Amino acid sequence: MPSRPGDVHVNAPLTNFALQFQNRAFIADQVFPVIPVVKESDLYYTFSREELRDVDTLRAAGALAKEVDWVPSTASYIAEEFAMRHLLPDRIVANADAPVRPRINTTAKLMKWIMLGYEKRVQVISQSGANVVASVTLV
Repeated sequence: MPSRPGDVHVNAPLTNFALQFQNRAFIADQVFPVIPVVKESDLYYTFSREELRDVDTLRAAGALAKEVDWVPSTASYIAEEFAMRHLLPDRIVANADAPVRPRINTTAKLMKWIMLGYEKRVQVISQSGANVVASVTLV
């Protein structure tokens, strides 16, 4: 006579559930929006921080307004390609339990690793001291 649940039941994975960690807090595209480009390298226009400069705008009665000037500059970009792969044999896909979904999960995991690397690269750029305005006086 069976005396334990294990005597009458063989543990098997649930057929409708799998637990997986997710990082939903990716913000790199919000910090640095992606701009579609045709060429892998080219130039783009940049503007200095003249809008952050304190300019005296006071004008005496009848006097001419003070004249200011601005000139755009250019900088260059080089597009880099990031990719990952994972060999997923048809045999594994055919024998996988339903909640594992090897094709879907492999694609999702590879994309998450690529996006995590993107997040880290954006973090390094955005936290670089060269890109931070030390002090600005606004009036």
